[in-house]
Amino acid sequence: MSVRPRGNSWIVDVKLKGHRVRETLATKDEAEARELEIRAALMRGNDPAADTQAKHQRVGITMGELAERTKKDVWDHKKSGETLSRNGWQVAEIIGKDKPLALLTDDDISRLVDTLKESGVSNATITGSWRRCVRCSITH
Repeated sequence: MSVRPRGNSWIVDVKLKGHRVRETLATKDEAEARELEIRAALMRGNDPAADTQAKHQRVGITMGELAERTKKDVWDHKKSGETLSRNGWQVAEIIGKDKPLALLTDDDISRLVDTLKESGVSNATITGSWRRCVRCSITH
């Protein structure tokens, strides 16, 4: 892998077909994902920077925006709306309120489930809150 730590960030350094691309990202997961994106773009003969720009235009809703929309569109109308909203915001806080939904990884979901289980949240609550958020995100 061409991902390595540098201070509080991670460096992606990809060399392929005579092209070299180096970028700095905040987390190891982001860096590893970006490495794969860069390699795929170079293999297709595309400019990785142009691919990134197009992807960022498609990224869309963040976890915080999703929690807020779900609260407004779904949970505010329910008897248990406050509890559901609190659970939804807990999900957004664990994953990161500013994390784009389109960039969620399997590691994000695993970390979420593990964190919720460790805090004593039931499996039914975990799947129920997540299912409602995803359903709301599809409609927006």
